[in-house]
Amino acid sequence: MDKLTILVTGSKGYIGRNFIKKFSNKYFINVVSLSSNEKPNLSKIHTVLHLSALVHQTKNLPNNNYFDINTKQTVDLAKKAKKAGVKHFIFYSTIRVYGERGFFTKESRLLSEKSECRPDDAHGKSKLLAEKEIFLLEDNQFKVTAIRPPIVYGEDCKGNFEKLRKLVKNFPILPFNYTNNRRSIVSIENLLSFTELVIDKRVSGILIPQDKHQYSIEELIRMISKNLNKKVFLFRFPKPIFFLLKKIKPKTMQSLYGTLVFDSNATNNKTNFNPKY
Repeated sequence: MDKLTILVTGSKGYIGRNFIKKFSNKYFINVVSLSSNEKPNLSKIHTVLHLSALVHQTKNLPNNNYFDINTKQTVDLAKKAKKAGVKHFIFYSTIRVYGERGFFTKESRLLSEKSECRPDDAHGKSKLLAEKEIFLLEDNQFKVTAIRPPIVYGEDCKGNFEKLRKLVKNFPILPFNYTNNRRSIVSIENLLSFTELVIDKRVSGILIPQDKHQYSIEELIRMISKNLNKKVFLFRFPKPIFFLLKKIKPKTMQSLYGTLVFDSNATNNKTNFNPKY
C-alpha cells in the first residue's frame, strides 16, 4: 500500500509531536503552523489531521479568541481541504462539548457519541460549533471525523495529569480518599493507535476513544504515587467543607471529584479499536 500523505496542524502540541514521532516512517507527514498564519499547502494531501486549537486556559481570554481559532480557523481549513481534493478531514474536538455533569448523581450516567451536548464554556462551545459546520461539508469524496478524547495521559504530558503528579510529589497528605466518582481517560499510546486506525480505515463521524477502565480520583492518586515511589495519606473533607468548596470552586471540584464516563462501544465497533496500553 502506498504511503498516505498527511498534513498535521498543531504539531508542537502533546498529541501532534507524539504522532509525528511514532508515524514519521509510516506516513509522509507535512506540518503547518496556523498560529503563524502559514498558508497550508494542500496539494497531494490525502488526510488532514487538525490538532491546532486554543484549549482551556488558566488566564482569562475573550470568548472571541476561542471562536476565531477553534471554529473559524477549523472551518476555513476544512473548506480549503475539500476544494483541494483532500479525502479525509480529522478534527480533534473535546469532551468539553458535553459540559460538566453531576457529582454523584443520576446525571453521572454513561455518555456516548449520541448524548446531548451542553458545553458550558467557550472552549466547548467553539469546538461543538466547528463540528457542526465541518460535518455540513461531508460527502462521498470528503470524509469528516470528529474525535472527542477524554483526559490524555502519558510520558511528559501536561495539563491535569501533570498537576496531579506535582501534588503527589510535593504533598504527602491529600484530600482524595474518594472512590465513588469515575473518569474516562486515554493514554497517549492508545490514542495514537486509535488515530492510526481512523486514518487507515477512513472512519468518519463522531468518535470517543478511551482506555478500557475508568478510575476514581483515589485510584488515580494511588497509581501516580506508586509510579513516583511516594507514600501518600489520603483523607476526606468534612462534609460541610466539601459542600462549601463545591459552591466556591464548582469547576475545580467537579474536575477532581465529579464523574464523567463514556460508553465507547459504538466507536470501538466502528474502528475495531482494542485499547492495549
